[in-house]
Amino acid sequence: MASVIKTGTVFAGNKSPNVHNEIIRIYTDNGKRMADVDQYGATLANKDWSKKITFFVDEINHCLKKGLAHIVLAR
Repeated sequence: MASVIKTGTVFAGNKSPNVHNEIIRIYTDNGKRMADVDQYGATLANKDWSKKITFFVDEINHCLKKGLAHIVLAR
């Protein structure tokens, strides 16, 4: 599952499936891999209320492996 984590991947948490998270940048900061994510509603019409947040890449991988989140779109 870790190989899917790249720029353009969209995932959603199981507790909030109507909020999509699109990875827009992956980088390393102080030895930790980080992902900048654009967070928006499930429909493209809701993309105007998007906000940018940052996750640890390991955190995203952990949630996907444990079934706490799922991939919506992998490019």
